[in-house]
This record gives sequence, C-alpha cells and structure tokens, in this order.
Amino acid sequence: MGASGVILFLLTAGCWLGMLVMFPAFLGVDAHGDATVGVGLGFLAACVFAGFTWLWIGGLLLIAGTRDLLPGWGNLAALVLGPGCAAAAAAALYLLSDPHMRWPAVIPVAAPALLAGYVCGLMRPSLRPAFSRPGTGTAVWLLALVFAAAPWPAVVEQVGGKALRRAENAKELAEWQIQERERTRAQNLEKLKAMQPGASIMDWYPLLDAESGVQSEALKALRNDPARQAQIEDMLGYGVRRAMTLLPDLALEPTPTLCGAARNFFLKTATSSHLRKRDDPVPYSSQVSFHELLPGIRWLTAHGCDCNEGIAALDESARTYLDSPERQKLLADLAALRQH
Repeated sequence: MGASGVILFLLTAGCWLGMLVMFPAFLGVDAHGDATVGVGLGFLAACVFAGFTWLWIGGLLLIAGTRDLLPGWGNLAALVLGPGCAAAAAAALYLLSDPHMRWPAVIPVAAPALLAGYVCGLMRPSLRPAFSRPGTGTAVWLLALVFAAAPWPAVVEQVGGKALRRAENAKELAEWQIQERERTRAQNLEKLKAMQPGASIMDWYPLLDAESGVQSEALKALRNDPARQAQIEDMLGYGVRRAMTLLPDLALEPTPTLCGAARNFFLKTATSSHLRKRDDPVPYSSQVSFHELLPGIRWLTAHGCDCNEGIAALDESARTYLDSPERQKLLADLAALRQH
C-alpha cells in the first residue's frame, strides 16, 4: 500500500470520524437562544473535518491514478466524480443546516467511505484482484454518481424556498409599515386636533417629525398660532437648536427681537461647540450639527437680519476641529452666506 497511502488513509479516517462525532451536535437540533452557539460550532467543526476528509481522498485518488491502479476509464471517473462527490457533500451539509433535514447526512458519511475503501482495496495486493474487476469499479462509480447528484434538487428547492420566503417577508414588512404609518397618522391627527393655541412649541415636537405622518398639517396649524413668534424668540435666546431648524417653516416676522435672538443663539452655539486647547483634537463631522443651522441662517439673511457676527463665530468654532470633507463644505457654505 505504501507509506504515503497509509498516511493518507489514516488522515482520511481520522477526519471522517471527527466529522461523525460532530453530527449529533447539530443534526436535527432546532436550537434557540444561547444554544445556537453550540450548534453553530458543531456544524462548523463538521464542515472543517469534511473538507479535510475530501482533501485526503483526493490524495488517495491521485496516488491510485499515478500508479495505474484504476481501470482506463477510472481515471476520468475519479477526475469528475471525486470533486463531484466532494461538492455534493458540501451541498448536503448546507441542507443539514435545516434541522428538519436528515437524509442528506448519508452523502458526507457514505461517499468518503466508498471512495476511500475502494482506493485502499486497489492498493492492497491481496484485495486488488477483487477491486480491479470491471464490475466492481462500475458499481463504485455508479454509486458515486448517485451521491454526486442526490442533493442538488433539494438544494435548488431550498434556495428557491428561502428566496420566496424572503420576498414574502419583505412584502409583509412593507404592508405592516404602511399600516403602521396609517395608524400613526390617525393617532397624530387626533392629537393635532387637541392642540390648543399658545401651547408650548416643545409640545408640538412629536407632530413636527417627518415620521409623525402629520408634519405638513402640524406646520400649517402652528403657523396660525399667534404665540409662535414669541416662543421661537425665547427658544433661540436659550440656545434651543430646534427653534433654528423650524425658523424657515413658521412664517415668522423678521423683527429686531428675532434677529437679536438669532444672533445670541449663534454666539452661544459657537461657544458651546468650540474646542479648547486642552481638548483632544477631533475631526469635524455632522455630529457637531452646524449643517442643520444653515437653512435658518439663509432665511434670516434673506429677510434682512445681519448674521455676519454669528456666521463668523460658527466659522471660528468649526476651525477648532480637524479638517474633514464635512468641515470644508460647512466653511464654504458659511463663506457664501457671509457674502450674501
């Protein structure tokens, strides 16, 4: 049989047995929660052992071919059906990832035993006459052909079934999201009807979000609230960012009080965001949130408010951060607004 043949046979047998030992860890096991970790590790180990099993079987077939132990057509059969059975074993293991599938286990168990046993029979002089008979080789390779073809219809069905289930789940999710948006809109319409004139703008926040489903209706209602002007001015004075983002949408009057409140807002925001020398330098990003202030600045400048001092303060604050594409865009936008 030769030393190389013995070594390859022992390696094949060891990895094959290792794969068998791993089967009970996942075969037919429908695990949930933490138990899925053990099942996954068992499945992964079985796949590794199976891979090495077929690697060594490939070596055995190569030795048999180079020693002219296979019949004339046997070399072609080994070249085609050896990798074919290995691929079928991989496909069978894929099928076994479904706990309801058990029959594919026959392929990774029986196919290696068939081919390794056949090659070892050819290598042993005492067994070679029996294994060299044309009928024996024909039977072995026909059975190998069955193993190589067996799992693929189920693989196609399972893959197609998973794709169909994904499509169905996506459709159900889309329908649920539509229903959820309609339900949220209906609830928020009732809340909108209950809003009283003069209510705090902060109470309007949930209705002003895009996800509320009533954002446009809420903005329209808030524009008709006479108290909105004074509230926005107070909120700007306290440095509330939401007030600046709402500024373009509330049909406000650009009074000196509003312009002054906006100036104080910019100075306060720039000061609070300014990195000090002892702070660790970090790149500017959208998390600093100056970008969301730009529509409000544009509205103020378009309505005659002098924002140059506030823009300069924001520019100076942004420059304390490390350079980034976001910072470059912000500085360019601020420069354009100063020139406005």
